[in-house]
Amino acid sequence: MPNSGINVDKNANDTINSPQSTEKNKLAHAQINEAYTADYYIKQLPKTQAEIDSISKERNFADYQLGIITKKSSRNMHWLATN
Repeated sequence: MPNSGINVDKNANDTINSPQSTEKNKLAHAQINEAYTADYYIKQLPKTQAEIDSISKERNFADYQLGIITKKSSRNMHWLATN
């Protein structure tokens, strides 16, 4: 096999597969995967009526702001089209 100029440590595999390293990888993998479960997101759903009402108010205000932005941008486009 030709020498590609890359030095490979033949003992590196021993370090990667050591019991300590494997345990750390499993722990990190378990913590990352929690965010990909349905339970993670179900726990974040609002449960009280006050929380639900708060979200509704925020959504309505965001819709209002989006409407204002759309109205302003359509006015600008009309102005640009007429000039």
